[in-house]
Amino acid sequence: MTLGEVRGVDYSLRGHWAGLLTGVSRPTARVTMVAVVGVTRQDTATNPFLGLGSDGQRYWVKYLGNPDGPDSLVSERVVEALSRKLNAPMRPSILVDVPVELTKDSRLAVREVQPGVGHGSLLLEPSIEKEVLDDVKRDGNNERQPRFIALWELCAGKDGQWLYDGSNDSQVWSFDHGWWINGGEAAPMTVSALDATVNHWEAWDGPVGGMSPDSFLKVADDLDALTVSDFIDVVSSVPVEWGIQDDYLEALAWWLHTRKSQTARRMRALANTSSNAKKTSNRQGGNRP
Repeated sequence: MTLGEVRGVDYSLRGHWAGLLTGVSRPTARVTMVAVVGVTRQDTATNPFLGLGSDGQRYWVKYLGNPDGPDSLVSERVVEALSRKLNAPMRPSILVDVPVELTKDSRLAVREVQPGVGHGSLLLEPSIEKEVLDDVKRDGNNERQPRFIALWELCAGKDGQWLYDGSNDSQVWSFDHGWWINGGEAAPMTVSALDATVNHWEAWDGPVGGMSPDSFLKVADDLDALTVSDFIDVVSSVPVEWGIQDDYLEALAWWLHTRKSQTARRMRALANTSSNAKKTSNRQGGNRP
């Protein structure tokens, strides 16, 4: 048995998740942003800014008051926590404090940046940003990419974005997960929306040729091993300061828990697909003069 679980309780029922967040520790900001280094174009979805942290590192910061609202922040935190559970290599990220003084910078004031706790994603430089998973044969990408796909399907993701490390043989990372939970619904995320979409599925439609079948199988096993308390731990990564109600976060934990078995089955199916693609490629290669 694990924390929060009771023998004999049917956790497929959302009502049995009520109260599981009560008393669970919630995180606080670890780093304070001390300077603005740069900003994105204002036509980007959440208008993050590049800031220098008190730890000497540079982070892309999503902040309170961003155009996509708190939902994008919740998605960032939840996907980050899930990536740690599933050993999926997303860019390291932390909670950061955006002080009042920094919001007075003219570059932030025009964006109506609110002070408080934000989400900081560690800068990767140099890097190339793409909207597809490729370079599968480089620097372990064939083992990394199946774990991204598992996260994507578990979360019903949308707007996939990938960073390729320009100084490390195009090793791939995921980043910008603001639309990864429930397909980035335009309306504020609600418990009723989770109820309506818990069984909705959009299978990964990108190629998997060259990806490791063993990596698909391993992440399937990792999914199966996730417990009720793992999912409560995931949603408890959302800080209290963002004002997200416990009943929504508990429902989100239930939503993810309900989807994990189907995601694991899908990853085992993709293991077969990638294995067959490898066999086909080997046969074709063997026929070349």
